[in-house]
Amino acid sequence: ATPFIIDTDMAGDDWMAILYLLQRPDVNVVAITVTGTGEAHCAPGIRNALDLVMLAGRPKIPVTCGPESPLMGDHAFPTEWRDAVDNLFGLSLPRNPTQPSSDSAPDMIARLLRESDQNIHIVALGPLTNIAEAFDGNASLNNYLEMLTIMGGAVNTPGNVGPVLNIENQYAEWNFYADPYAAKVVFDTVSPITLVPLDATQYALMTMD
Repeated sequence: ATPFIIDTDMAGDDWMAILYLLQRPDVNVVAITVTGTGEAHCAPGIRNALDLVMLAGRPKIPVTCGPESPLMGDHAFPTEWRDAVDNLFGLSLPRNPTQPSSDSAPDMIARLLRESDQNIHIVALGPLTNIAEAFDGNASLNNYLEMLTIMGGAVNTPGNVGPVLNIENQYAEWNFYADPYAAKVVFDTVSPITLVPLDATQYALMTMD
């Protein structure tokens, strides 16, 4: 099984992605890092991630969080979205007694990459703050990276920020909008990258099968 780190802002679509990866026999999730610049705040994001891996029967997967402020700027997801995600939209999960890791998310990412006997695949499902902090000034980490797969950006389709915030921006996608400088750092620093932009997600439907 390929070792994976899931970097997530613990929104509802990410819960499905995490549960999907956790049940695949060819995937070994070695950590979940919560990005505090996304939809979940750090404390509830960590709690919900721990309980999600408990639900999946993998309670010992280490979980931690990174910075709650973007590397540059002050963009943020709408407060009502964040409150709903923090509260799991009213869902309940089995409580995981495991404590979160004492490492910060960027430190954990860097440490796991260096310590793994296989190159690690990172799946980034939220803003790229944690990834940027881990790799900035540490280009040697690319030697231990199998792939960085990013859900972010909008390439051949309008973005999804302007209609929500009523701003004059038809291009931005939320994950990149929340910390655009982090996205720049990642694209300048990390290799190899597979980008799955907003337009691609519209053609990748999740079915029960």
